[in-house]
Amino acid sequence: MKITVWSTPMCTTCPAAKKIVKEVLKNHPDVLYEEADALERQDEAFGMGVSSVPAITIDGELWKCGIPSKKEVEAEIARRMKK
Repeated sequence: MKITVWSTPMCTTCPAAKKIVKEVLKNHPDVLYEEADALERQDEAFGMGVSSVPAITIDGELWKCGIPSKKEVEAEIARRMKK
């Protein structure tokens, strides 16, 4: 599983989203983490449905726009691990 947090340099809420995801992933060393600039990779971001930041994709699929809670991230990882 790969989680990508999409952001832009001027996004003021993106650091909070990155921090939350990274904190949760400390308990999931098997999950890959990536930070991506939605401006530099605009075509790829839009192709996944990213239209605002912060946005989080999991395995190339848009999961959430906005800042997630730790509980939401944990629940989504658990749900996808059960598949």
